[in-house]
Amino acid sequence: MELDHRKAAITRLGSELRTLVEATVRTAATPDTLHRVADAVREVTALLTGRRRARTEIPEVDEFPTGVRIYSPVTGAGSPLAPPVSVTSTADGLMGRCVLGIAHEGPPGYGHGGMSAMLLDELMGRACAIHGSPGLTVSLQLRYHGPVPLETPLRIVVRVSGTDDRKTHVTGSITTEADPRHGPGHRRRRLRRARSTPCPHAVPQPVGPGRWRSGQPRCAVSTG
Repeated sequence: MELDHRKAAITRLGSELRTLVEATVRTAATPDTLHRVADAVREVTALLTGRRRARTEIPEVDEFPTGVRIYSPVTGAGSPLAPPVSVTSTADGLMGRCVLGIAHEGPPGYGHGGMSAMLLDELMGRACAIHGSPGLTVSLQLRYHGPVPLETPLRIVVRVSGTDDRKTHVTGSITTEADPRHGPGHRRRRLRRARSTPCPHAVPQPVGPGRWRSGQPRCAVSTG
């Protein structure tokens, strides 16, 4: 029960911080107002005192490595950086849905290309973990078929397409939910498509409560 309360509090704080970030990158407030807000933010930050987790420490609220990671910059409800992406399982992988805000802007009105890579990498790695082959991405290749619009519902689809020795092959794409070609007999226009060359890599191994280190080469989280 205490863990549930903590998750709820982290989720609420993450939501408010995302609202603040979005307001920050959109505001046309005066310099005086910005200085006052900066002072207020500094005071609020000072309230987050106490022990801070170490770099390799897994938060107690996480379900690592196959489940929810609450501070993930992609799916984490507690992250001020995440869209965040909601994820559901499919027969052969995962499907994610999200809306990118102005904070994720690259070209005016469109998402930064690095955001596309991050979204796909996160879901592909998670699909591998659920498939029973957790690991680290060592190669990620993307084809940019069109710009990803901001403030538009997006769909991210990843599929585990096969295995080869200790390597797991995954494909992925990003489309808009409102693609007019969506429907029976139609294929969505893929704005981003990922492909990679898998290579064995070390998988993190537990060394204590909430602590992990690099392990022996076992499996590549290959994305392509």
